[in-house]
Amino acid sequence: MTMTSFGGFGSQQLSVHPSLSTLIPISFAAFVLCYIAFNLVSRRFLRRRTKRFPYPPGPPSPSFFLGHYGKTPTRKPWFDYMEMGKMYGELIYFRSLWDNILVINSAQATNAIMERQARITSDRPFGNALDRFTHWDDQIGLVVYSEAWRYTRRTFHQNFRSEAAVKFHPVQIEKTHNFLRSLLELSESPCSDIQSHGDELINYISTLSQGIMIKSVYGLEIQSATNEDFPKAAKELTSLVDRSLLPGGSAYRSVPFAHLLARFVPDALSEFARAQKRMRETMDILREGPFEEAVKAWKSGNRSSLVGELMSQNEIQGGSVEEVNRIKNMGSAALAGRIFTFSYNTQTIH
Repeated sequence: MTMTSFGGFGSQQLSVHPSLSTLIPISFAAFVLCYIAFNLVSRRFLRRRTKRFPYPPGPPSPSFFLGHYGKTPTRKPWFDYMEMGKMYGELIYFRSLWDNILVINSAQATNAIMERQARITSDRPFGNALDRFTHWDDQIGLVVYSEAWRYTRRTFHQNFRSEAAVKFHPVQIEKTHNFLRSLLELSESPCSDIQSHGDELINYISTLSQGIMIKSVYGLEIQSATNEDFPKAAKELTSLVDRSLLPGGSAYRSVPFAHLLARFVPDALSEFARAQKRMRETMDILREGPFEEAVKAWKSGNRSSLVGELMSQNEIQGGSVEEVNRIKNMGSAALAGRIFTFSYNTQTIH
């Protein structure tokens, strides 16, 4: 950009080169405007070209452009949806950015829609470029239905079905005994601070829950869920992903250039980019860290891990890279599923 300054009897040419910190907000604003324009035009075009049944009733949209983005319930949302159900019925409609969201608000409607019509309703709204960047597409619970999903699900089912899970009973008994001893020690300790005792109790329950899974799948021991790397990473992942799994929480994934913002925008300029990069790092820690530890332990003589057993079988059969990825995905899904279940269960009692 060239600026001309007139002063006194002459003129002076001043060349100004915009910095990266100046260009990024301008580029982002341009992207947002283009997205909004495309959104409006395509919506108007689609409404003219297609005939659709009306959506179910729902709360009025607070914004024409954003819909209910950022306005859907996030703190104990089941209470809010229960109250909304009294006004709007079993099906509640929201629009968040590009996403049309339908909240199913009763067991009867859930069975009718998700079970009886599973062929057309039971897929997952993931699998875009941002999911590939954050490695969400490695998680069996989040990936769209595909051949890769079927193979990973088969590996998961073969090793965690009720008949196969019998081999994990000794680990469950051992960890339960440790948990009961910890409870006994806690009950005998002086109760000077009820809050600290409550925190210790939650830590013991979390250590039991995650300890069983980590020992069964990876053959690794943990002493505390609050002080060791893998449980801490699982807990951090829960806090990062928690809101995204709620209705409307992942609508930003429908923005076509969201993965570019996450990849190229400096962390200091964008909380969104920082959170997505941290999610990617945490996913990698959970997927690669315990897997590498389990393989190392298996090679050194520790034969107590499911991952080590599956890797040994894979090497005998030729060492398929695809099978290695399925084993990694199975292990990280089991660990993440355990911490998510624990987190949601404790939310209901807090």
